Amino acid sequence: MGYDAENADPFSLYTNKRTAAIGDAIWIIAGNGKRPRKYKLSSWFIVSAITPADHPEFGFLLSGTNGGPLNSDIILNGLPWFSELFDQTAHFSLGLTQIKEEATVKKLKRFAAKAGRPME
Repeated sequence: MGYDAENADPFSLYTNKRTAAIGDAIWIIAGNGKRPRKYKLSSWFIVSAITPADHPEFGFLLSGTNGGPLNSDIILNGLPWFSELFDQTAHFSLGLTQIKEEATVKKLKRFAAKAGRPME
C-alpha cells in the first residue's frame, strides 16, 4: 500500500484509484510480519469526502467520520471466508478493491461488531 495501515488515521485511506464513491464502506485490513503475513481487520469507515492526496505517492484521499478502529487482535488467516477474499483481491496487491461477495461483506460486518465497532 505504501504506508503502514495500522498507524494511519482509521478514518482515511490513500489511493490512486478513483473507484470509491461517497457513501461506500472502506474496510482496512492490515498485514504484519514477514511472509506469510498475519492479517487482521484494522478499521472501517464510510466515505464522506474524496480529495486530492497530500501524500506524494497517491492521487486521492478517501475520508469519513462514521466508523473507526477495531479493538481486535484476531488473526484472519485461516478463516475460510478470508482465504477466498485474499484470492479475490490478488493477495491485496491491487490496493483498493471492491468486495463483490455480499456474504463476505456480512462476515466483515459481524467481525466489526464483535470487535466493538458495529456498522449500522
